[in-house]
Amino acid sequence: PEFAKVEAKPLLDGIEIKATPAEIQLGGKLYVNNCVFCHGVPGVGGGRIPNLGYSAKEKIQDLHKYVLEGVL
Repeated sequence: PEFAKVEAKPLLDGIEIKATPAEIQLGGKLYVNNCVFCHGVPGVGGGRIPNLGYSAKEKIQDLHKYVLEGVL
């Protein structure tokens, strides 16, 4: 089969993370257990929907509202 061509984009940069190293480690585990199947491996891709690591800063500035508050 023909593979879809993916345009290389720069990884997300410039987001300030206000979390402890333990919280970041826990977040990574939660991502792998719940999100990686659709969004892909951070910095690598492979999911069926956009890899958030390649999103524009403006698009994920309020990510917590979507993940934790169900804005959609």
